[in-house]
Amino acid sequence: MTSVLQSRWTLAVWVIMVILWLIAAYFIAGVVAQQRQSQLIHREQQEANKSAEIIHTIIHRSLVHIQNLPTLIASEPSLVSLLSQFGSNITASPLPYEERHRQWRADPALSHLVQRLNEIVAVDDIGINACWLMNAAGDTVAVGVLPKDTNFTGANYVDRDYFQAAQRGQKGYQFAVGRVTGVPGLFFVSPVMAQGHFLGAVGVRTNLDNLSHLLGPNMFITDEYDVIILAHDPDLKMRSLPDARVAQLSTEAREQRYKRREFTTVMMAPAHLKESTNLIHWRENSYPSVLATQGHPEDILRVYVYRDLREIENIQRDRNWLFALLSLVGLLSVSLIAGTLIYIRVLIQHSQKLTGLNDELARQARTDALTGCANRRSLLTLMDAERQRASRYSLPFSVLGMDLDHFKQINDRYGHAGGDQALRHFVALLKEMLRPTDVLGRMGGEEFTLLLPQTRGCDAALIAERLRAKLEASPVSLGTAVISFTVSVGVAQWEAPETAEQLLGRADQAMYAAKQAGRNQVQVAVLV
Repeated sequence: MTSVLQSRWTLAVWVIMVILWLIAAYFIAGVVAQQRQSQLIHREQQEANKSAEIIHTIIHRSLVHIQNLPTLIASEPSLVSLLSQFGSNITASPLPYEERHRQWRADPALSHLVQRLNEIVAVDDIGINACWLMNAAGDTVAVGVLPKDTNFTGANYVDRDYFQAAQRGQKGYQFAVGRVTGVPGLFFVSPVMAQGHFLGAVGVRTNLDNLSHLLGPNMFITDEYDVIILAHDPDLKMRSLPDARVAQLSTEAREQRYKRREFTTVMMAPAHLKESTNLIHWRENSYPSVLATQGHPEDILRVYVYRDLREIENIQRDRNWLFALLSLVGLLSVSLIAGTLIYIRVLIQHSQKLTGLNDELARQARTDALTGCANRRSLLTLMDAERQRASRYSLPFSVLGMDLDHFKQINDRYGHAGGDQALRHFVALLKEMLRPTDVLGRMGGEEFTLLLPQTRGCDAALIAERLRAKLEASPVSLGTAVISFTVSVGVAQWEAPETAEQLLGRADQAMYAAKQAGRNQVQVAVLV
């Protein structure tokens, strides 16, 4: 009887331990999966946010010069004089479009203006596909297009938002599908005024295809009514987001703007996971995606970037396999539970510690130990990357070569500790004045280089002068002594096809010229 009771007790204890182990195994598998899933979501969200910000910035900067072009054209006296002949109280022409088109294209008084507009459109660097002139009634009287493009002289655009903005004396900016050409594009318009009277407007158009090369996979752009106007996936174009504001437009307004009345809504529903609520179910995917958006309230364009979390399915499958494996181990030998838990915990801790050590080693390999700024190797790598980016996108960048004046005297008088304090003071002072994208590097000793992305040489010289003046007015305290010191700066703007070393050489030459000219000044390098 006692043996039976003992057996039952042993079995009960074994069953209880197995159950506890199964619970522990399930919990452990869930923790590992949750950690992996959280890291995945955080990493992918950061990448999506970064991509959206970069693409939005590039697009915004690409369109800035186009936005100002109509204003420059509208200020030409010959154009104002021509529109004055139509008058400010003119009504839209009652002639059919074909007749208006033939009549105005044949008008010799407009031929010179048409030639001028064609010359503007033909300039490659401007990035526009059409330039046209509208009278006060909204009739297009002169058009400049490329030879193979459709000429839409005679079309009336009084119903367009951009023209109505021009009537109010404001700049107009709108996405629309071309009324005559059927080409989707961005339209920029400026009013033509004379003595307070509205005479008409100048418009330019850039086709959306001009921006398509900027979009990578899983990216798309919407207008202010939540319609997808540009996407890497062509199937997404002219679809609307859920609850899109385009539904608030009248059928006639949708037809005028988009040349369609109905829009297919893209499937995009919230996906709620325990780790994050900023997730979506994208179209027919069984797995969620992270979504990032970027756009200013006053801008009609909004950039969307989504990144698939396909790996979540693998994480869940790995979780099931882990649970099965731990359960089997528990059934075979409950005594291994404690050791397995300890092993898993140590493994996780070592993995986290190793990741931290790797991050710290990578940081030390990129930075100067004394000042905390980039070292020479890291700066040259960043400069080479900036040179490739500048070459690809035709963007300027500059570098400042800086050398502290009479630094040896500080070392001789106050020792290396005093010199080190002066160097740290110099770096801290500069970092307070720099942009997040600027990179300060120590080239050795008291020599530093400042990388200024997307900055022309003239602007870099102004920055250099502010840095020089700030340092001159900011002495450093070394114990009881207060020491003022200065810096000599050489400025050089990158010119293709210079290498990073060649650019640094020109900046150094300009810096040495500043030294020879008396120190505490800025010299701009010239390209030889």
